[in-house]
Amino acid sequence: MTTLFVCGLDYKTRRENLIELFTPFGKVRTARIIVDTKTKRSCGYGFVEMKNEEEALRAIFELNGTCYSKSKVIRVSLAKEQKNEKDTDDLKCGDNIDYTI
Repeated sequence: MTTLFVCGLDYKTRRENLIELFTPFGKVRTARIIVDTKTKRSCGYGFVEMKNEEEALRAIFELNGTCYSKSKVIRVSLAKEQKNEKDTDDLKCGDNIDYTI
């Protein structure tokens, strides 16, 4: 399995939208939109887990830098492995992040 980081998402983008966007490139195992737990508003980024690396790389090649939802340009890359919870500080859109959506 390979995890992708997706940023530049419209704040109204939902998990189902990510699954629909990435499915043409292969099997989507999971998709998560990161939200602020206080405001319940999307932070504008998320993660998509693809079945294998080949499918994930194809999705990066096809989707990175493309317009998605209201002409917003999305960025898609391989997710960096986080060693611990403190390593997520650079991704925060507020003090309260829910990583389970």
